[in-house]
Amino acid sequence: MRAEPAFSSHEEIGTALALGPMGSRQVGVVCLCLLINAIDGFDVQVTAFTAAAISAEWGLRPDALGLVLSAGLIGMAFGALFLSSIADMFGRKPMIIGSLAAVALGMAVSAFCSSVTELAAARVFTGIGIGGLISSVGALVSEFSSDRRRGLVLGLMAISFPAGAMLCAAISIPLIDRFGWPSVFIAGAVLTALVIPLVVLLMPESILFLLSSGKPRHKLALRRTLSRFGMPPLSPDAAPPPALQASGSRFLRLLAGDLRGRTVRLGGLFLCAMLTFYYILNWAPKLAVQEGAPMSTGLTVGLLINLGGIGGGVVAGLVMPRIGLLATGRIALAGMAVAVAALSCWISRTGVAMPLAVAVGFTLWAVQACIYTAMMIAFPVGLRATAIGLVTTAGRVGSALGPMAGGILLSAGLTVFATTLILVIPALLGALLVVDYAKERPGSAGHR
Repeated sequence: MRAEPAFSSHEEIGTALALGPMGSRQVGVVCLCLLINAIDGFDVQVTAFTAAAISAEWGLRPDALGLVLSAGLIGMAFGALFLSSIADMFGRKPMIIGSLAAVALGMAVSAFCSSVTELAAARVFTGIGIGGLISSVGALVSEFSSDRRRGLVLGLMAISFPAGAMLCAAISIPLIDRFGWPSVFIAGAVLTALVIPLVVLLMPESILFLLSSGKPRHKLALRRTLSRFGMPPLSPDAAPPPALQASGSRFLRLLAGDLRGRTVRLGGLFLCAMLTFYYILNWAPKLAVQEGAPMSTGLTVGLLINLGGIGGGVVAGLVMPRIGLLATGRIALAGMAVAVAALSCWISRTGVAMPLAVAVGFTLWAVQACIYTAMMIAFPVGLRATAIGLVTTAGRVGSALGPMAGGILLSAGLTVFATTLILVIPALLGALLVVDYAKERPGSAGHR
């Protein structure tokens, strides 16, 4: 009787995933992750597209509105920091399901808030759930992508976020006009809740996570998942995986040895980029209205920023393999600083602001694609979700500071252009922190 073919080692499975073609199952997982990230884009940007309506109804000063815009981002920082290690301990799928449930609840509660304090608290709670999603979904989409397609897949991952934000912008205008701003939050809650059964039924656990775990309960799950993907099982005689899940804090391991420099550098890069990124992303619709444009123009500017992001993410994913992560990242960050400053000059002039908004979005999400690609290749599988969470936390600190700093500077009497010039400086500093980790350590992509 002929023996059933089997993988002889954990490394063989990792190699098969990395070097083999992406099958329909892998593509399906990636598509579901893109859908989740699009829902994230909706839920994160909902305050930006409802800010003018909330401000008008409640009579908010810019600093109070800045607090509301930053609240969800503060929650995302906490979620990314404290929930990411759970995904490395128990799996990506449970973390994604729990986080989606928290986001749906937070969005629903936000619709019934009647004060800045209540809405800020609801947004912090929502942000915690989104922070848990970011690290888990990011790790999962990378781990089901082949080396050849990873750059493109992560580029698509980056653009799925603005696609969701575009949906939010598109439905905000008619919903606010007819039902008021709370209806946009309700729509987000419903969309988020609808994704949960899809994840429960269709999303497998990460094969690379199950391989790196070494826990008895994950061995049966690994066999089932390999069979589901049309792959042979792992041989019973295969050596155990490296003690990647061994004792010791995952956070401390990321701050020791050669990983420390990667963690600090990528954290600083993400903080700088996101400070500029979220300042303009959250304030652009409101600034357009403040400078004399109608509310519909402000919302259109926000929509076009996200539309430009779709092109930026795809182009960055295609360009990176050709000119490298270092050149792509630095060009994108410098371009982002220039585009953001230019938009602030002409934000009330529709004919000029519209193409500039597209340019801003293009560069913003090109930067996002570069940062997420760097994170995926800089850290090993068993620490990847924790690393993404830790680095993302630094980014969320920047993303929370950006809208808040914008509100403070505008309330202090600075012009829109002066405020923007100050807040594009971090993006230029971030360009100095870009490193191409794939070239730094050849063959390390994914640390499989």
